[in-house]
Amino acid sequence: MRLLSRPRNRRLSAAYRRAFAAPGAEAALADLAHFCRARRAPFVAGDAMATGVLIGRQEVFHRIARYLNLSEEEVWELVSDRQGDV
Repeated sequence: MRLLSRPRNRRLSAAYRRAFAAPGAEAALADLAHFCRARRAPFVAGDAMATGVLIGRQEVFHRIARYLNLSEEEVWELVSDRQGDV
């Protein structure tokens, strides 16, 4: 089932878009993408706990990105530009 096929998901998507529509939102998203390692492997050699934490961060970022309907290219731009460095 597609993410936006349910009314609740459509409402959540609209809520996320409103929340991230403010000035500076792109910088905040870029910072979250970097912090959550959105485009990097979460594996930490020899440390299952740290790996689990990084996987959790990625899940949160990808949920936000999904509700904002960000494409893979847009996520990549957020990480590459590092616009969150304020």
